[in-house]
Amino acid sequence: MTRSGQKPWRKLLLLAMVFALVVAACSGETTDTTEGGETTDTTEADSTDTTDGSSDTTEPDDGGEELVLQAVMSEEATDLNPLTTGQQGKGHVFQAIFMPLLETDNEKQIYSRTLESWSMSEDARTATLVLKSDVEWNDGTPMTSEDVYMSLTMYLDANISNRANRIGGVLGQQAFIDGTADTIEGLTIVDEQTVTVDLENPDAAWLPNIAAQAEDLPILPHHVLGDVPHSEMLDNEYFRTYPVSSGPYQLVQFVDGQFAEFVRNDNWSLGTPGFDRVFFRIVSTDVMAAQLETGEIQVMFPVDPADVDRISGIDGVTVGSEQGIAPELWSIMFDDEELDARVRQAMLHAIDREAICQEAMAGYCSTPITNIRQIAPEWSIPTVEEYPDLIEYTYDPDRARELLAEAEADGAWDPDTELIFNARPGRSYVDTAIAIAQAQMAEVGINWTIINTDTGGLIDNIREQPLGTIDGFWVSGADFTVDPSAVQVYTSCENARTGANLISYCRPELDELWAAGRQTSVQEERAEIYHEAFRFLNQDPAEIYLYIVDSIIAFDSRIEGIKPHGGIGQPYWNIGEWTWNG
Repeated sequence: MTRSGQKPWRKLLLLAMVFALVVAACSGETTDTTEGGETTDTTEADSTDTTDGSSDTTEPDDGGEELVLQAVMSEEATDLNPLTTGQQGKGHVFQAIFMPLLETDNEKQIYSRTLESWSMSEDARTATLVLKSDVEWNDGTPMTSEDVYMSLTMYLDANISNRANRIGGVLGQQAFIDGTADTIEGLTIVDEQTVTVDLENPDAAWLPNIAAQAEDLPILPHHVLGDVPHSEMLDNEYFRTYPVSSGPYQLVQFVDGQFAEFVRNDNWSLGTPGFDRVFFRIVSTDVMAAQLETGEIQVMFPVDPADVDRISGIDGVTVGSEQGIAPELWSIMFDDEELDARVRQAMLHAIDREAICQEAMAGYCSTPITNIRQIAPEWSIPTVEEYPDLIEYTYDPDRARELLAEAEADGAWDPDTELIFNARPGRSYVDTAIAIAQAQMAEVGINWTIINTDTGGLIDNIREQPLGTIDGFWVSGADFTVDPSAVQVYTSCENARTGANLISYCRPELDELWAAGRQTSVQEERAEIYHEAFRFLNQDPAEIYLYIVDSIIAFDSRIEGIKPHGGIGQPYWNIGEWTWNG
């Protein structure tokens, strides 16, 4: 632990220098990272002279030591391009160096640091975005509507963007994707601060869904990327160095699997960030607590729920938590030989999810008994009181065996089946949950072989291997609190496998419900439609929602301004407000 009266950053500077020497000794030439993390990516910012991950002591204006914050990246990032697959580690970096259009705060409310106002027309067809007049890039260039227009154009281009379907439906978007139009008709620059977005169909969820994906949709600088053809965008050097950004900190260096380094952005529009230099280190959860206690790091995230009591007892450490906003899932792949719905229901009844919540997470979690993915907004979630036919998937091994027997009698299940599951080890409570679920399913006759892989390997296995190579995988994250349609991209036929719907679940009748729910702006009508959609998924489960873990962060008590966020991918959502009171 770091004790009061000491100057922890002096020790940290030496540790960072030693760490950097090890990195330098092990690093070769800089290579580009392709999606899936096939190679290691090392990035350097041209505007600084730190190129080896070290943190040299400088003399600030007040003559004191350089103030360095050592934090962690809860999950590695295989690249730092917002156009490719979203990853928690990547989102952490973007929270430090960018400000998006819309985002959610720690109370699950939509807000913006870049927009003066945002609104949707009464017919839910036109969104109006008005920038604040005093937002600047770190090179002093004002942020304007050209930046917003260019960024949206990039994110809407399915030829390069993993987000095109998630924020799609813009008038003329498909013509632009197909190459029959040079611009997206629905995007219009009204003036220097205003952009309007016209939609093909009414979509009351378009703005909330922008906010739900905040960490994956940074506004990008037109004066840097405006002349780059989209065909060259994925490999553009900018996405490795980020010399121009808008957030409280500027990227200095990123070494995949090891660390990201930042310096303070002295031109930040919202004030002066509290630290001169920041490191996000890739640290396994089993050593995070020890490093927090010794002062090697000042921020630990996520905290294993089982360790909360022990870490709370460390002198000089504060633990904060917020109700989680996203489930952690045992995802099931759907291919030509997809598992019968009764088998999937049997899996849910076979797992004692409430016990997992208590045993693996010491109760710092909630269990979605009806297996509905989101936890808010409440108006969109059907309840058993309203719909008696809604299945509550309580722990019931006997019912699981009955369902399997029915499926076997119909030729829809072979008890000798061996299923393959890809796991990403690292967090002890996740490893424990997977082990318990695997054992309990085996007890009723559903056998899974667990294969461990990393994030890049998992993405490769899902997207590049033949269907049927794996039958399930572990996944977590995302924000489902702002609008119920946030679930849509994970189940829609359009997004199967190549988009967000990695499991390839496809039910056209469900797609029709999603579309209908987005096309009305009357909440009562939307509620009825979404009730039907979630009842459909309750009967025909696409995934197993094991639990929703609380978001828990531990930090040196001398850091002020930390506000726990419910999103597991958003621990640094307000890092620009953090200060040191040591």
